[in-house]
Amino acid sequence: MAGCHPFGALHLNKLDSARVLDELCVVCSELGCIEAVYYLIFCTFTVTVPFYLNGAASAELRTPFPVIARSGYGFYFSRVPVVVIMATALFWHAIQTYSGSTNMIQIIRAIWPSYLNISNHLPASAGITTQQMVSHFLFWSVQFPILLIPPHKIRGGSLLQRQSLFLRLLWEL
Repeated sequence: MAGCHPFGALHLNKLDSARVLDELCVVCSELGCIEAVYYLIFCTFTVTVPFYLNGAASAELRTPFPVIARSGYGFYFSRVPVVVIMATALFWHAIQTYSGSTNMIQIIRAIWPSYLNISNHLPASAGITTQQMVSHFLFWSVQFPILLIPPHKIRGGSLLQRQSLFLRLLWEL
């Protein structure tokens, strides 16, 4: 791993906009500022060690991590981790889509307050209301085309995200 600092990826990850909320949540959980800093440093290094060890084998053998992770299963059973990853990704995507649809309800409600007055035509046993179903469809219809964009074409957006996060933090000071 020549020219690569083991904690370099960690510092780039902490600049992500979702990670800034970690610090805010810890401070809001009645810890003092000093305790919050110690807590975050401890947690960050605790998470970094497995990440570093996972990447060490790939860097040493010049083999992608998924190949190394499946190599211990043999030729036929190496498909098992792939199926597990697919199932995990399916559940993760479903949970994120549901969470986004509940946020979509609040966004539409903020723009058009009359959205809450839509009558529910579904029975109570369905476990979902008409508003939730419409919001879920709207969120999915916005999300689906974005999911079709290949990751290598989104790379420039992450730079813009970090710059806007930095400017936002400066503005809040």
